[in-house]
Amino acid sequence: MKKFIALTAALLSLSAFAGRYDRVELVRIKGETAQGVFAEAQAMAAEVNADRWGRTKFSFLRTCNPTHSDLEDGSFRRKAFANSGKVYLNHVTGMYTAILDVRCED
Repeated sequence: MKKFIALTAALLSLSAFAGRYDRVELVRIKGETAQGVFAEAQAMAAEVNADRWGRTKFSFLRTCNPTHSDLEDGSFRRKAFANSGKVYLNHVTGMYTAILDVRCED
């Protein structure tokens, strides 16, 4: 049993450092139509993912824009995901919201 617990702890600590993203940023896109906000979220995700070298700073990102030290060491990576078709309606304001999930690591 002790070997199993030690092995599990070792695997969990290894997976914490291998291939995980350090920071997560959620960008909320609001608009009057569900199709419009979802299309805008998909376009933003495509724009972030098209930045192959991770050197572009996007105005809609705060946490996942590369810093000067990120650009110096050259290991900055960023990936964006548009939510899978979920668009939320705020019944009070009548506005729709889509969420763009951006993950980055340095």
